[in-house]
Amino acid sequence: MAAFSFDLQAVLEQRKRLQDLCQREVAELQTAMTALEKQLTELNDGVRAETEDMRRGNLLGNIDLAYWTAHRRFTIAMQQKATLIMQELAGEKVKLDAARQRLLAAVVQYKAIEKLRERQAAHWQQARSRRETRDLDEIYNRADAGRR
Repeated sequence: MAAFSFDLQAVLEQRKRLQDLCQREVAELQTAMTALEKQLTELNDGVRAETEDMRRGNLLGNIDLAYWTAHRRFTIAMQQKATLIMQELAGEKVKLDAARQRLLAAVVQYKAIEKLRERQAAHWQQARSRRETRDLDEIYNRADAGRR
């Protein structure tokens, strides 16, 4: 007997490729966001460490105004850099949300065709079983008629 053949197999495969593409896009955006979050954490840790170092070393005795000024400039520069990273993170989040929506749509489209394939395969299998049963009944009836 012939094997089951799904007429929309090419569409199913195309939708699977689209789903995979969307999954890769989401993964890449998540990786980019993780890298930005890591940069932000490292930046904050660096500022904290520098501030703690300044507190430990420059609060006793003569106060070095040039060092304090340089530290203040450093802190402001790091705050500006952190603001830029946070803005970039916000932009990446918007892109990630959109990519997740595209992925969801691709998954729904793929699942719809996959479900259709499963239904058609089940119908084909039922029809095949009915034909086989009918053929076996006919063989049995012929054999039984030949004995009489």
